[in-house]
Parts: sequence; structure tokens; C-alpha cells
Amino acid sequence: MIEIAHSTLAPDTDPPKGLVPFLVAVFGLTWLLLLPAGLAQRGLIAGPVERFIPIVIIGFWSPTLAALLVARITPGAGGLRSIGNLTQVFPFRGPEQHGRNRPLNVKAK
Repeated sequence: MIEIAHSTLAPDTDPPKGLVPFLVAVFGLTWLLLLPAGLAQRGLIAGPVERFIPIVIIGFWSPTLAALLVARITPGAGGLRSIGNLTQVFPFRGPEQHGRNRPLNVKAK
């Protein structure tokens, strides 16, 4: 008989600290930001649906916003620093301006 594991965590370990707040924040933000457009589409809110498009676009970013929010308020693990160094994600530093934008690992002479 084949036995299927029900969890990837060991039985004596707890789930990550920020998992539940992250999921609550994602679902809460998504519903909060997408609900007005859905209600307007059904005629329960007066006005055209197009009026709520900017809010819907922000709603698409709700997982990112929730991750930043939870990383900010969850204690331990470095907070926002645990997400990563943004200079590694976005290495572009802009146009060269008279030698002021040197690579990070080069010392000034």
C-alpha cells in the first residue's frame, strides 16, 4: 500500500510565523480592492465599472503589498531586509555622471 505524506513539515515544527498574517492580508486586500468593481458590474453600486479600474489594478498587486506589510510588522528574521537587497534586484544605477556612479566594489582613488 502506498502511503501519502500530508505535510512537508515535521510533526513537531510550527508553520512560519508570517504565513497566516500574509494569507489573511492577501485575501483581505484583494477582496477589499476588487469588490467595488464587482458590485458596480452587477449594478449594486451606482456608476460605471471603468471608474473602479485603478483600484482593480492596485488589487492585482495585493500579494506584493501584503508581503511588504507582513515583513514590516512580523518580528524577527530581519523584517523587510529578509525580502532581499533591492540593489541586487535592481542593479541599474543610472547614467554615468562625471565618475560619481562607480561600481559598488570599486574604491575611490
